[in-house]
Amino acid sequence: MHHLTYADYAASEAENIAKGERLLAPEQVMERLGLTRRQLQELHRGENPKGLYLPAYRLGKKTIRYRLSDVLRLEWESLQVS
Repeated sequence: MHHLTYADYAASEAENIAKGERLLAPEQVMERLGLTRRQLQELHRGENPKGLYLPAYRLGKKTIRYRLSDVLRLEWESLQVS
């Protein structure tokens, strides 16, 4: 079985969905990764049972965004530990 590097994986995934998009809303991340809001919060608080972490960026009092590159990295890492 051929193992992709993160760079290869990110490039192939980002080509289809990024097209200039750099930040993702929580709903977009939940949909892409198949997570509940609680699971997403655990990821950005560092409380994930598998040790996965997703940085979150606060743009306003109630506005949180996730960098696409961080989401792709997390997606790749979760495939490696599965």
